[in-house]
Amino acid sequence: MSRPQASWADIANVGSNLYQNRQLANQSRVLEQQNQMMQQQLLMQQIEQMNRELLIEKRKMLMRLHQFLDKVDRTHPHFPEYAWMMLDIVNDQNQIVGLSASEFEEVADMEKANQIQTRIYDTKVLIMSNLSHERQNYAARMKSIVMTEEDELERLEYLLDGFENWNEVAPQYEEIKPIHERNKKTAIKVWAIGLVIALALLGGGAGLLGECVEYDAEGVCDTYENDGSIIAGVFMLLGFFTFIATLIVGIPKSLAVSKSGKIFNPLSVQFKFISNQSLERDSLSSKHSISTSHDAGQMRTSLVNWVDSMSPKDPNFILEL
Repeated sequence: MSRPQASWADIANVGSNLYQNRQLANQSRVLEQQNQMMQQQLLMQQIEQMNRELLIEKRKMLMRLHQFLDKVDRTHPHFPEYAWMMLDIVNDQNQIVGLSASEFEEVADMEKANQIQTRIYDTKVLIMSNLSHERQNYAARMKSIVMTEEDELERLEYLLDGFENWNEVAPQYEEIKPIHERNKKTAIKVWAIGLVIALALLGGGAGLLGECVEYDAEGVCDTYENDGSIIAGVFMLLGFFTFIATLIVGIPKSLAVSKSGKIFNPLSVQFKFISNQSLERDSLSSKHSISTSHDAGQMRTSLVNWVDSMSPKDPNFILEL
């Protein structure tokens, strides 16, 4: 038989299809490139918008800093320790936020940022020069209390309170733990051994019955090969009684596990919670030389009151950024 020959029309159709596929592929690449360019342009616009908003916020911060420093000038003659503390806190925040001259592009913004840094430094030097060494220590301690110690003591009070509450129920936990573990172990053993023996006896009895030789109309086996086997019957009967015995013994054991678990489980959760806090609790307790929640609360209140006594009550002297 001769090989079939392609017609000129077929060849033209193939060529046309190849050309169209190539055109579609080129169009897809062009569309993909355009889509990528649009996404890049959109991303650049978003970045530019974020930078503009950030610049606006930084300029607002420079204005607030100027106003803050003006108020510091009015406050420090009356409350020098307080003024130095607040000035040092704001200076730390200023370093974190990043308001140095290098953060700006325009010369005017750079000059304002430099003026702020110079004013902060000069004001701190002026305040410290008018304070004795003892009062300088007061100012440093006030900052430590406001920025660190108050929060640490509040946290320590909470941790110690939880630990003290745990100590009240710890004897109950130590008492119920071995009981619950023993109940749980016994229940698992009863169910595991009982069910394994019952299934083994039932399976052995079913095996001794042999193969099915007759089915009923619904396809269920009606007659087995060894239906009259006494041994098979004994195995099946023992398996059934073993299963019943397992239920009779196992259910009360499981109920005992449930009963002891209602006491043990919440205590176990509390124990793990308190244990996870031990490193933090011991560290803070050692740092502040405090071992009770009452002492932690009293020390925190005392320190806060001392800082308040060194701080102004008149709104005209209260420093806020």
